[in-house]
Amino acid sequence: RLLTLADYDHPYRTMDPAYEAETLELFAQLVEKNLVYRALKSVHWSIENRTALAEAELEYYEREDESVYVEFEAADKAALARAFGLEDLDRTPTFMIWTTTPWTLPANLAIAVQPQAEYALIDLAGSLTVVAAKLVERVASRTDSKARTLATCPGERLVGLRYRHPLYDEPAEARLRALGADPKAPLWTIVPAEHVTLEDGTGLVHTAPGHGREDELVGRACGLPIYCPVRDDGSYDRSVPEHLQGLRVWEANARIVEQLRDSGHLHHSERVRHSYPHDWRGKSPVIFRATEQWFIRVDGDGAEAPNLRRLGLEATQRDIEFIPPWGRSRLQGMLESRPDWCISRQRAWGLPIPAFVDREGRVLLTAASVRAVAKVVREEGSDAWFTRSASELLAGYDAASDPQAPQGLDLASLEKTYDIFDVWFESGSSWRAVMQQRGFGFPCDLYLEGSDQHRGWFQVSLLTALGAEGRAPFRTLLTHGFMVDKDGRAMSKSLGN
Repeated sequence: RLLTLADYDHPYRTMDPAYEAETLELFAQLVEKNLVYRALKSVHWSIENRTALAEAELEYYEREDESVYVEFEAADKAALARAFGLEDLDRTPTFMIWTTTPWTLPANLAIAVQPQAEYALIDLAGSLTVVAAKLVERVASRTDSKARTLATCPGERLVGLRYRHPLYDEPAEARLRALGADPKAPLWTIVPAEHVTLEDGTGLVHTAPGHGREDELVGRACGLPIYCPVRDDGSYDRSVPEHLQGLRVWEANARIVEQLRDSGHLHHSERVRHSYPHDWRGKSPVIFRATEQWFIRVDGDGAEAPNLRRLGLEATQRDIEFIPPWGRSRLQGMLESRPDWCISRQRAWGLPIPAFVDREGRVLLTAASVRAVAKVVREEGSDAWFTRSASELLAGYDAASDPQAPQGLDLASLEKTYDIFDVWFESGSSWRAVMQQRGFGFPCDLYLEGSDQHRGWFQVSLLTALGAEGRAPFRTLLTHGFMVDKDGRAMSKSLGN
C-alpha cells in the first residue's frame, strides 16, 4: 500500500484559465523589471520536435560519433612563418582542429586559440601543422606517428592569421558577400578565446557561431555573423556546398568526412563514445542551432535589471534550509553555470507568449500589453489567443500611456506571434498561481521533489520568484529518492517500468 496526502477536492492544473492568467501576470512583472528579451542565439534544438529546449529539458546519454582531426591550410605561408620566427617554409602549413560534430564544419567561420598558451609548428606525417605544444605527443599518437617540433610561439602571435576552408572553393571576401555579412568581418581567421582548453583535441577550436554557445560569444566579440545553415528539420539550406544541400546533419557527417579524406584535409578519424544531450521527450539527440528566441536574463546589472544569479546564490546560502544538506551545493552549482533561460518553444499547443509584431517588424511585448492579454485569458483561457484577433486581445491596452511601447508602433497592423512558454516557466509560477492565490502565504514552508528538480522545478521557481518578488519562494527544500525497478533503474512512465 502507498499512503498519499493531498487536497483532492481542490486540485490545480496549469491549463486552468486562472492559473494561465497568473502565469502571465508573473511574466508581466519580469518584463517590467527588464528581465525579458528576444535575441538570435545558439540554443539547444530538438530536430524531432522542431523546437528550442532549455537545460532542464535535456537528458544525457552515451552516444557514438565520428571524431575527426582536420587540417585547414594557412592562407599566407610567409605570415605564419614570421609568427614562429622562421624565415621560410618549404610546404604550405596547416592549422589542425578536432571535432566530434563534422556536420558543423560547413558553418565554420573561425578557429580559436588560447592567447597565453604555447603553440608548436610540427612536422607530422609529412605535413607541417600547428597544434598546442602541450598536445603534440597526444595528436601524434592518434596515427602512431613521430612529430618533430620546428618552432613554438604564444597563441597571441597566431591571432589574425588567415586560412582556407576545406569545403569551399571561394575566397573569404566572396563568402562574406554570399552571407550578406560585414565585408570587414574576420572570416576564416585565427581568433582569441578564453574558453579554449588544452585538455583534449589540438588546442585549436573549430568555431561555428551559429552552432555553439561559446562559438556564438566568440563570433559576436569578433564581429562575425551568427551563421546557421541548418533548418528547423535538421537539414542544410542552400547556403552550403551543393552536394550537402537538403541533407540531414546526421546523414551529412559521413559525406563530409569522405570529402575531407578525398581532398587530403583529414588527418585522422575514429569513432568515440561520449555523453551527449538528448531531448527529454523523444530521447533523440539535439543540436545547437541559432534561432530567434525569448530569454530571461540571469546576469542583470543590478540597476536596470536584477541579477538573478547573484540573488539566487545569496538566497541558497542564507535563506533556505536543505534536506539533505548536499542539496545546497547541487543547486548552487546549477545556478553558477546556467546560461540565460530560453523560455520560448515552437510547439502547437501551450500557453502563448503574448508578443505582437507590426508590419515593420516592431515587437510589442510590454508589462501593460501582457496584462491586457492576461485579463482576456482569465475569462476565456489561452485558447483566446488562437480565436481572438490582435485588436480584441488588446482591447484593454492603451499604447499612449505605456512608457515601454515601441516608438512608431503601428497598432492597426499588429499580428500575433505563436511561440509558447517553456512548460517549466508555467510550473515555476505555482508559488504565485497556487500558493498566493489560495491565501497560503509567501514564501512556502516546504518544496519537495527528486534530485532531478535542482535543475528543474526548484531552480525555475527560485528564478521567477527572485525576479518578481526579490526573495526565494520556499524556506526549505527537501530532496527525496526514487523508487527503482529490479535493475536499479528509476521507475518512470517513459521506461514503462
